[in-house]
Amino acid sequence: MTKTEVYQNAIREIGGVSDMVCVQNKALVRFCKNWRKKGLGWQTETMNSKIPGCTIVILYYGSSSYDTAQMSQLIDSLVQDAQSIGIDTRSPNEIQKMLDEYQCVDGVV
Repeated sequence: MTKTEVYQNAIREIGGVSDMVCVQNKALVRFCKNWRKKGLGWQTETMNSKIPGCTIVILYYGSSSYDTAQMSQLIDSLVQDAQSIGIDTRSPNEIQKMLDEYQCVDGVV
């Protein structure tokens, strides 16, 4: 897997970072394309809708929009994945320091 695929998979596994909307089929391609322009984490998945002429779109938000708890989940998930395949990661203290710094940037102290 590429680093982009790892990142995108991790985002799809985190709870609370997506919404579902119903989009008219005539606007589907443009809508999804514009959503994904926001960045690598901003993803879409589609599924059939019971409403004729519409498609359900799952909208995943990129990590740039995450609050501290969501970013912590993302980092924890990526660290666990890396460690499970033998990749060295930063120490738990260093990871916590990064999360603390993110919390200050996030505006939550």
